[in-house]
Amino acid sequence: MRILALDVGTTSIRGIVMDDAGRFVDEESRQTPLIISGSFIEQSPTVYRDCLYGICSRLSRDNEIDAVSITGFRSAPMLISSDGEPLSNFIMWQ
Repeated sequence: MRILALDVGTTSIRGIVMDDAGRFVDEESRQTPLIISGSFIEQSPTVYRDCLYGICSRLSRDNEIDAVSITGFRSAPMLISSDGEPLSNFIMWQ
């Protein structure tokens, strides 16, 4: 059994593949740059989506994944349209 653990952090997203004994098999990491706007710190939801898709695509192409575990950063509100599309950046907790 191979498990993909995803860590959706403030400055990067990391994916680690482990076997059922907890041994490291593979990994992929991508940066998620901060957007500093006056006294606010924001991040692009599109960048997060693209990073997650890219990490999952690469790791699942090179490994047989049986399960996925996800952890994420603190709350980060954003506006979305009625069809689920982002209307704003994430407003980060910092």
